[in-house]
Amino acid sequence: MARPALDRGRIDPAIAALRQRGASASRIARALGISERTVRYALRRLAVPSPERKAA
Repeated sequence: MARPALDRGRIDPAIAALRQRGASASRIARALGISERTVRYALRRLAVPSPERKAA
């Protein structure tokens, strides 16, 4: 049995909002309960830049 498709209309804004707050792809995936691969694909599709790393 195939998995149901993700509702991109609901997932994409959540991914973009979490990324703006500086969350990593793995953290976003855990928070939303989806795969990290799905998050990375969405970030590329949305053209969301990676957050700048803080200097130590």
